[in-house]
Amino acid sequence: MAQLVKYVVAWAPAGIWMAVIWTLSSIPGSALPPSRDIMSVGAHIVEYGVLGFLFAQAFSAHGIGKRKRWAFAVLSAVAFGVADEIHQAFVPGRDASAADIAVDAISAVGGSALNVVYFSGIRRKRKDGV
Repeated sequence: MAQLVKYVVAWAPAGIWMAVIWTLSSIPGSALPPSRDIMSVGAHIVEYGVLGFLFAQAFSAHGIGKRKRWAFAVLSAVAFGVADEIHQAFVPGRDASAADIAVDAISAVGGSALNVVYFSGIRRKRKDGV
């Protein structure tokens, strides 16, 4: 039971964040500002940078090494990004975009790398007694 709670706590932030992204991408295009190109890129950078970070954190609960944790986090975020773009294709006034998926992927790489590097440094300092 304790293991289940550990995994639920580890994965809840990523699940909640995915729900936020999905909800935001469900907003019809007519409800968005007319000049939203720059805002859209910025939103994708934040959304998927945070998602990559949260996925890397969630995978760390499974005791996965740094490289695999980073790779799994990036692949998971990109897979969700693809699913979300497909979802947007069915939202009135929105469309699916390969460019958005590319921005999502780059952002997920950065967010997950930040997590792996940052938390590896904390663990190393604890081991060294610093």
